[in-house]
Amino acid sequence: MTHLISERAIAVAANDAPLKDALTSRQREVLQLVAEGCTAKEIAHQLSLSVKTAVFHKMAIMDKLGLRTTAELTRYAIENNILPARWSQASHAERNAEESSALAATAVS
Repeated sequence: MTHLISERAIAVAANDAPLKDALTSRQREVLQLVAEGCTAKEIAHQLSLSVKTAVFHKMAIMDKLGLRTTAELTRYAIENNILPARWSQASHAERNAEESSALAATAVS
């Protein structure tokens, strides 16, 4: 990670509450899809937008958050819990399975 990117990441993290709230609901949807790994074409299709509009939203998000790459956007989404519902449900299910396994192992010993 370059020095410039790390400074930008620190600045975004320090002010992350106002920035997260500054995103529109559409920008949050686009950010979720970016975090899933969707291309601009896929985002446009899923949200019934033109590809140009999807790209515009992505660039506006990057500008608001002071980020430059899709990887930085994805990291921001993960760190700020701006994830699709299915990711949250999957991680919740994984935690439940791990807890059940740990309880079963304790009961056996």
